[in-house]
Amino acid sequence: MPESSEFDISKQCCWFPFSDEPILKGSAYMTRISEPCVVFPQRACDGKWHLFFHSWIGIHHFISDSGIAWEPYKMIVYGGKSPFIYQDRENYSLLYVKEKKKNKDSFTVEAVVSTDLRTWSKPKTLLFAEDVPFASDYCNRHCISHPQLVKMNGFFRLYFGASEFSIPGTSIKVPRYLACADSLEPYDSFRINEKNPVFDAKPDSVWENMAAGNVSFALSNNRIYAFQCALYWNAAKKNYGSALLMKSSADGILFNDVTEPLLTPAEKGWASGMISSCFVAYKPDEKSWYCYFSAVSSERTRPDRESIGLLFGSDCSSEKFTQLAEQSVSDVRNINEPGMSAFDKRCDYPHYVFPSV
Repeated sequence: MPESSEFDISKQCCWFPFSDEPILKGSAYMTRISEPCVVFPQRACDGKWHLFFHSWIGIHHFISDSGIAWEPYKMIVYGGKSPFIYQDRENYSLLYVKEKKKNKDSFTVEAVVSTDLRTWSKPKTLLFAEDVPFASDYCNRHCISHPQLVKMNGFFRLYFGASEFSIPGTSIKVPRYLACADSLEPYDSFRINEKNPVFDAKPDSVWENMAAGNVSFALSNNRIYAFQCALYWNAAKKNYGSALLMKSSADGILFNDVTEPLLTPAEKGWASGMISSCFVAYKPDEKSWYCYFSAVSSERTRPDRESIGLLFGSDCSSEKFTQLAEQSVSDVRNINEPGMSAFDKRCDYPHYVFPSV
């Protein structure tokens, strides 16, 4: 989890895109790349950027000098999905979800550990889907997804998606609920909160009326913030969509809405269908928040296509943000020069704030 920002993320933070195009596109053999997780240079043992995401093949590891232009390094877990990196001093723990070998109708959360982000230990199982009471609600298998480990006051909390909602006419499935389990140690047995999910669909909500979707977390100024890619049904357009919402909590269980959606699907293009997942972290040397997100186009193709984009969050009152927001952009070129950080590139190629909906 990142350090606290020097400004209030819920009141003073303005978000804008790095580019109208994704920073990493799916390919012909890897059409959907999902659920990014990034280790920043100040936290990496080699001073580089490290990106983890999954495709239908498994979990991929990419490396970058800038956080923008990425090069493939290696596959880590074949068949794994929903990667998340938890750092404890010099140890990096990669949490992920995998189907059980002997039972394809159930999933486990597993973890492998590394000290150099290159070689990994043997996996340890942290959670079984069949132990989660509502993991099979409205579906024919026990589903868990998108694990996120958060260090609370005196204990560790594992958030994860439970059950699934299949979007008709697509191959896309999203978590129906957000659930959690607690433990005194990060890799010990987790006690599941069996009462109710943390997040569920809200029938009266414009943005959350179908499913909780993927949720990521960030700690800042003694509060925990949830960045939720909630699934909704748009009755006017008669289609499904997913927007990026931000919520705030003091205890990590009861969350309040902070703002209107940070990001909604575009009218057309690669992110016009769903904002499907995100990873949010603070970079203190730039005094900025980074939000890597994956999105799906509304243009129905077989198979569906999913790519990764980037949002920045900066202090609205800062001189740097004012300078960026007042300038327009016609195109983004030459963003792959080595030795430049994403913040440097952002100064050269400013972008509008996303329009409110």
